Amino acid sequence: MSRKTISIDSDAYEILLREKKEAPRQSFSDVIRSLRANRRARTLKEMLAIEDEIYGHLSTPPRHARHAAV
Repeated sequence: MSRKTISIDSDAYEILLREKKEAPRQSFSDVIRSLRANRRARTLKEMLAIEDEIYGHLSTPPRHARHAAV
């Protein structure tokens, strides 16, 4: 596992510490991943982007019947 040093504001660090206290066995990397995974969409565009990230782009268009049912 590679390691990187980052600089964050003290208020961002406090957020990480609070989240880490809820799951003390998690690493800070795990806490950041869980915060990203649990983010909330505020707009439809954000919701669709999150859904696309999770499920991938559904490139197959829906199938339509060639003939009307009788």
